[in-house]
Amino acid sequence: MKTFMTGGTGFVGTYLAKRLISEGHEVTILTQALSGTEPKMTGISHLIGNPTIKGKWQEAVREHDVIINLAGASIFSRWTPEQKKILLSSRNVLEHIEHR
Repeated sequence: MKTFMTGGTGFVGTYLAKRLISEGHEVTILTQALSGTEPKMTGISHLIGNPTIKGKWQEAVREHDVIINLAGASIFSRWTPEQKKILLSSRNVLEHIEHR
């Protein structure tokens, strides 16, 4: 199965991607930038793009069976009213993904 993942370099995404690969799946991770510390694993590919902005990355979505959205601002902070707004607005990725 081919999985397209946003937020795949974050806390949960890193573990989920490794698990999917260990089960024989292919994973494409959308990331805003490569840090050089991404795992070099067969079955994982990285695509540069911002999930909150329309772009060429959207074309790659059609080639996948599953979409997992883990992108967004870090939840490891004090949840003030302002931080809650940031958390919610940082997760509005699906509005940019066109349905098949």
